[in-house]
Amino acid sequence: MEKSVSVEYKSYGVRWYILGIYSIFAASEACVFNTWGPLAQSAKTGFGWSDAAVAWIPNIQIISGMVSLPMAYPVLQKFGFRSTVVFWGAGVHALGIILRCVSLDPTILLVTSLICSALNGWTAAMIEGTLTTLSARWFPAGERTTATGISIGVQMAGLIPPSLIFPRIVTDPGMSITEENGSEEIKNNIKSEVSYILYGEAVLSCLLFVIMLLYFPSHPPSPPSASAKADRYNFFQGIKQIFTQPKNIIAGLAFASVTVPLMWIAVVNQNLNPLGMNQVETGYIGTFIITASFLMNIINSGILSIVACH
Repeated sequence: MEKSVSVEYKSYGVRWYILGIYSIFAASEACVFNTWGPLAQSAKTGFGWSDAAVAWIPNIQIISGMVSLPMAYPVLQKFGFRSTVVFWGAGVHALGIILRCVSLDPTILLVTSLICSALNGWTAAMIEGTLTTLSARWFPAGERTTATGISIGVQMAGLIPPSLIFPRIVTDPGMSITEENGSEEIKNNIKSEVSYILYGEAVLSCLLFVIMLLYFPSHPPSPPSASAKADRYNFFQGIKQIFTQPKNIIAGLAFASVTVPLMWIAVVNQNLNPLGMNQVETGYIGTFIITASFLMNIINSGILSIVACH
């Protein structure tokens, strides 16, 4: 008769550090996504870009993320959780932002910004593909929904600095050009002010990569619950379940409908500037949308965690 092997289930306090650094990394990805939208008028004046060029920067990330998402699970299966997050996620994220700092020449910066967006789209796919794995490996069943909600909420909060702070750092040409203050001087000011943002984001992304490189284990020494070690669906089985079960399709459509107004913040300045609203004012609108989404996400996650325990 075989002896049963007892497994000790334990929750470690370090799980909150792992969730915290992961969430800040996700927020950095969101911040890069929203860099140019709130500064559309400054980008057009300072670098001579068109409305279409500014809009295509976040568009490229969305397209890249959609294309990359199906590859997230195979990458996770082949390289493991740590390598997927640290190297394929944070490493690629930092690489894209560093490339964007190569030159402030308008043409070069536009190209590197598009490349950065494409790499950031890949990063977003790695984040979306590993979030539930983090929750399952590090948190007991009663905390997983909350942990997932916190990470998504912090990622949403990463959209706030570009909307609320960046328009206060970079000159708004519509509010600044006067007879004493010529357009050429404004262009130079805008380029200089934008460089502070680009370099700041690069420093943050590299710092996060180094921190995660030093300590970001794949799993705790002991699992937090039995389900943490349970077998997961095969990737293709999961895809089949998504598209063959009505409840999954409805949930997907509901999520997609929510992201439409949230993604509008990337072009809100371009849409409302013709109505006389400046970058600071449209930034307030974006901030309100993001803050409401962040709070509702945290509240809903907490409610679901409570309900799941009953």
